[in-house]
Amino acid sequence: MLELSLQRHGDTLEVTLSDVHAALPFAAVALNATTWERIFADAVTYGRALYDAVFPTDELRQRLSALPAQERLLLVADDPPVAAIPWEYLRDPAGKLLAGRLPLLRGIPPAQRRAAPSLPPSVEIIAVPSLPVDEPHQLAVEREWTNLVQAVTTMRAPRQLVVTRVRPPTRTTLAESVSDEMASIVHFMGHGAVVKQNAFLVFEDARARRHLVDAADFKETLPENVLLVVMTSCLSAVVASTPFGNLAQALVQRGIPYALGCSSSCRMLPPWW
Repeated sequence: MLELSLQRHGDTLEVTLSDVHAALPFAAVALNATTWERIFADAVTYGRALYDAVFPTDELRQRLSALPAQERLLLVADDPPVAAIPWEYLRDPAGKLLAGRLPLLRGIPPAQRRAAPSLPPSVEIIAVPSLPVDEPHQLAVEREWTNLVQAVTTMRAPRQLVVTRVRPPTRTTLAESVSDEMASIVHFMGHGAVVKQNAFLVFEDARARRHLVDAADFKETLPENVLLVVMTSCLSAVVASTPFGNLAQALVQRGIPYALGCSSSCRMLPPWW
């Protein structure tokens, strides 16, 4: 998998794609007060301007265009102001969405990574549909649970899949539900929240009321054999100004191999990953 490194040094953004390198003023791509208005007004124009700025040389553009379709491109941007830029809007000179040809993944720097785990013959999916009684905004978590069950029962999986629903959806019950022997995928379905630049998942407590769980406490709930955490919850992958404001990133930094989240409000639609 090819890596696109975007690192800021002072007022300069260093762009590295494999062995090809370029530098540009960070101000040329940095978010400002009008960025989201520009995207809302014309996302295509914004994406093309972003592409022109971040790939200023023919060598960089040729290296991108030479990649075969559906080759995954790992985007590494650990500096919050750089990571906050919506790189998924990048469009090539023809106006085509770069992520449509090269699936973009966000990753952490090499020094923070751990070796990719091997997949065992059996995998369990631990589902946590959470909808506290005092939550004013209701979500279709039951439909999300039904979609998950249907997807698992109709697919021809190369491995044995065991699906377990956490009842009640509390942090304690989740800890008791995850096996120490099988590889696990944890799928949280519910609300996410950001409070004072810290990100949380909205679990239920023993009385079915809202209980906010941050990335550190969530990770401590999970054993070492968890392969993937999926969060169909609002703001669970939103880029924040602090390391604690992005749940997906924080979980990976704390040792979970893979995490998928949402960068905006979720409507509990079937996962598209």
